[in-house]
Amino acid sequence: MNRRAWLSPGLLLAAPVLFFAAFFLAPLAVVALASITGGPDGVTLTLQQYLRVLADQYHWDVILVTFRLAFFTTVCAGRPGVASA
Repeated sequence: MNRRAWLSPGLLLAAPVLFFAAFFLAPLAVVALASITGGPDGVTLTLQQYLRVLADQYHWDVILVTFRLAFFTTVCAGRPGVASA
């Protein structure tokens, strides 16, 4: 068996997929699970954390600033493109 046949595309893709799963998907799953569990036992599923964030004016201000910045960045970046078109 030659070396080229042994290195199939699926096998070559296995290492990056495992790396992505270990260092991105697993921590993302842990954070997502922690965000919906609460209570004294730590197992009860609840949306209390999300409700607490949405009820806080500070978080709404941060979201508003973020969208304003995104809007003005898009407008400013699009202006040179419109002028050259």
